[in-house]
Amino acid sequence: MTTIAPIETEYAGHRFRSRLEARWCVFFNSLGIRWEYEPQGYEIGPEGSRRRYLPDFYLPTLGTWVEVKGDPMHLDLQLLGDAVHPKTGLGRPNPYYETTVLILGPIPEPGSAHLHWMVSQQGYAPCDQFCACADVQYSQVAFLAAPKYITPDMGGTELLQDWELAALPDLGAVIYQSGRSRLKPQIADLTRSQETGIVPISRRVDEAYTAARRARFEHGESP
Repeated sequence: MTTIAPIETEYAGHRFRSRLEARWCVFFNSLGIRWEYEPQGYEIGPEGSRRRYLPDFYLPTLGTWVEVKGDPMHLDLQLLGDAVHPKTGLGRPNPYYETTVLILGPIPEPGSAHLHWMVSQQGYAPCDQFCACADVQYSQVAFLAAPKYITPDMGGTELLQDWELAALPDLGAVIYQSGRSRLKPQIADLTRSQETGIVPISRRVDEAYTAARRARFEHGESP
């Protein structure tokens, strides 16, 4: 079987290993999501069987690592499981004490809300042993555009007057998680986005998918 090499692509001051990585960067920029590209290489896994891993992206405001793969057969689930281990993995857990790796495949078609697969593991101390939540978990998540302001009718703002607004951190987007399971999904499904009605279509997210799909990098064109 012939393997087709991805095309290295320059965008936003970086040379990406593939055009797909560059398209996801267009998506992040369109939503205002902060990103770091290949910020650091790591040795992960238990002693005696540690392996090197260079994650594609880290999204600091969302607290998640990102692995971009066009072909699911190139995914190494054992490596991703080692990556999210709370003690011998990548570290930098999110506010829920989880280390997570978001798997992103081809850019989905706009017009619907979409779910993407995420690998995670809980690192909270009481769950270190003999607890299902301490195992590697698989969940599906959706991007939602983050509001820039919160009003009293959105809750949690009892000290505000009705006419006041409270500014929120500029996250660009948040991640909505839809369930989780210890069961491994089919490998062919992990890079395939899934249309969903669980969350409403977010106009800004939909526009970001469109911008990523339309981005042109040939012959020095800017996306």
